[in-house]
Amino acid sequence: MTLTELVREQAFALVPELPAENQEMLKAVCSAAVVSLENKLRSNVTVEDCHNQFVMAASMYAVAAMSEITEFGQLEQFTAGDLTVHKTNGEMAANCLRAQADMLMSPYVKTGVAFMGV
Repeated sequence: MTLTELVREQAFALVPELPAENQEMLKAVCSAAVVSLENKLRSNVTVEDCHNQFVMAASMYAVAAMSEITEFGQLEQFTAGDLTVHKTNGEMAANCLRAQADMLMSPYVKTGVAFMGV
């Protein structure tokens, strides 16, 4: 199984009830997440060095992107009397997933800040 296939499998496990019309999009987003995360690895780190973390982080990034793209949210409140339904917008879940993925990959990726002496 290829790296992208593993990421897709993990992403679908994270969102088991993904509507059929969004499944092809999730596959494409997973492919993009793999490429993006590979490009963030430090020069002395390979995917094999952090394989399990890489697969999980890439799938989390993909699911986070999907939650924003498709705006599928989570039910926040439901009231039966006078019927009140509130749905969150997925942004909070997306940010949480990205933060978790960032923490998972932090030992392996380039940081965005560099300091140079003068």
